[in-house]
Amino acid sequence: MNNYNRHLLHIDADSIALSFEANGVLTGEGQKEVKGRDSIRAHLKSFTGATVLSMQSVTQSIEMKGDSAKQQGTYIQVVRLSNSDTLELKGDYTANWIAAGKKQWLLQRMYTEHYTNRKLNR
Repeated sequence: MNNYNRHLLHIDADSIALSFEANGVLTGEGQKEVKGRDSIRAHLKSFTGATVLSMQSVTQSIEMKGDSAKQQGTYIQVVRLSNSDTLELKGDYTANWIAAGKKQWLLQRMYTEHYTNRKLNR
């Protein structure tokens, strides 16, 4: 998850897409599912002009079952939009992972739910 957060901080669409398995899904509350690395990459690249100022997540639980894991936690992200508005986004996430080799885990599904989305004066 630390690598994923680092890629989000830099809005590195290519690296984020490669964090997913080939048919992985990125979705969230009220958001259409984005399926597959190419679609995830294109979706993330559509956020032109946005800058992630900070990204933090805290893992609340991890459930391991064979070669898969379910990770749940909370996140706080501060983003400056292209119109210079700055937003603080807080919420919960659920990440479903699958082992892809001895030391690599790939996302099968990333789901986020915002419970706070407020404009900051910066």
